[in-house]
Amino acid sequence: MISKSTPFLIILALLTLPLQKVAAQTTVDVTVSNNVYTPANITINVGDTVRWTNIQGNHNVNGTQATYPNNPESFGNAVAGPGWVLTHVFNTPGSYDYRCDPHLFVGMTGTVTVNDVSTSLNEYDAMVPIVFPNPANHVVNFRFNDQAMLGFQQANIILFDQLGKQHRDVNLLERSDIQIDVAGLHSGLYVYQVWTDGRIVHSGKLIVK
Repeated sequence: MISKSTPFLIILALLTLPLQKVAAQTTVDVTVSNNVYTPANITINVGDTVRWTNIQGNHNVNGTQATYPNNPESFGNAVAGPGWVLTHVFNTPGSYDYRCDPHLFVGMTGTVTVNDVSTSLNEYDAMVPIVFPNPANHVVNFRFNDQAMLGFQQANIILFDQLGKQHRDVNLLERSDIQIDVAGLHSGLYVYQVWTDGRIVHSGKLIVK
């Protein structure tokens, strides 16, 4: 984990890599019994797993594209008695339908809605500021989304030079626009970091003339 004491050359090297946004992958359980799927309709993110467990009766899960051509991908198993477990990792966003073949006539169906992970991480997008002017002479402005700082206990912008010396540490809470004085800084390349609750959520470069 990166901390404020992390050697600056490591932080600077990380700026050459694309910022990765990672969502925790989860497993959602669906119980199969009494001619119903419980829950029958679920919403997950790309990369999440659904696990169906049959505890009663002869059932299956049929979400194949042969049965539902509009499903973005196929999943399913054969009809069998209690005890089977089916898991499927959903890697394509979209809406999926599935059914139990022997009990379709009693309405034994289900749906899975898979959200694109990028749409579930808008809070990270909100932490990317508009920085202007850049290069800067006297002051530099950081403009955030109005909702960016909601829900955090602590939020700061920290400014370092190329040697890792910290020059500014500005509180961001309850502020969507801030202005930082850089008139006293030497000309050159600087790195700013946006911190929320003890972690870096965005890093960028600033040039001071």
